[in-house]
Amino acid sequence: MQVTRLPLLASLLTMLLLPSAALAGSDTPPRFGFDGVLLGAFIDGKWVTNEDLQEKERYHQHRIWGGHDCKVYRFAGLETDLATVTADAMDQHGEESEEKGQGPEFHTMNVQIGPDRSLGLGDARLTIIGDFEAMPRKAQVLPPNNATYKKIVADTLASLGLRGVDPKIVQLIRVDLDGDGTDEVLIAAQNIVFPDDGAQAELFSFAPDEPLLHELQNPNGVDRSARAGQYSLLLLRKVVQGQAQTIPIARFIATKNSPLGADTFTGTVPWVYKIACIADLNGDGVMEIVTAEAFFNGLWYRVYEVQGQSVRKVLENGLTAD
Repeated sequence: MQVTRLPLLASLLTMLLLPSAALAGSDTPPRFGFDGVLLGAFIDGKWVTNEDLQEKERYHQHRIWGGHDCKVYRFAGLETDLATVTADAMDQHGEESEEKGQGPEFHTMNVQIGPDRSLGLGDARLTIIGDFEAMPRKAQVLPPNNATYKKIVADTLASLGLRGVDPKIVQLIRVDLDGDGTDEVLIAAQNIVFPDDGAQAELFSFAPDEPLLHELQNPNGVDRSARAGQYSLLLLRKVVQGQAQTIPIARFIATKNSPLGADTFTGTVPWVYKIACIADLNGDGVMEIVTAEAFFNGLWYRVYEVQGQSVRKVLENGLTAD
């Protein structure tokens, strides 16, 4: 009787090719934050929000208590693998301390590098607990004044009802997101804030390793009401089945003036978007897109997963001023 061993061999080869996080399963799941803001985790094949990670009993063993070893990444790659998370977590778990009126800290993920340096809000760094390389391929910042991509932005704006508007690109980034050998291009374009001019010069930044917004609730920040013709776009330019396609990631478009006091999350209050970080957050070899998003009294971070020609928001967290 002949016994075939091909399935076993295939299984072993698959295990050797899988990223370390996939092999680790739920024992050492990736947990991560950006700019001192806790974004969440990837556990048992699922994205886990910051609230669920820190509050739900099923994730108790993976909760961030502080003292975890972690890595810190700049936009261009690893800065150090000798950092320690110093999250401001309660001594007791959320369910256990509920009767005392206490709750776990699920907003922050601050880190300490050596005895004299700490990182948190305003440092624009990715912090990740995980034993894999979060930036397996490097992103390249391109000059934004590119005629080809300006036309792509102009065409996109026209399709959304804004014709004849100046396509002002503030970020142009090239990177191979999925490791297939073909680069994608990320485009950020907006005409809502002007970081190179006047009162907003030191308030906003679209440069790598700098926060989008340096100060919440500044009178020179994002307007509370929109003016007709304002826009902010994040676009992904990707080759799908041999054809280059423009895939929207996030957008704010004002085809008319909005009333003062409009609701923040209904699309009538201006949002300004920035590509903050590009990294593999779950260890599968495909890099996710982390965005920074500012509005009149807040700063938000979101994680987008790219699968084929679709882009899906999987996690978010942020801060608002009272």
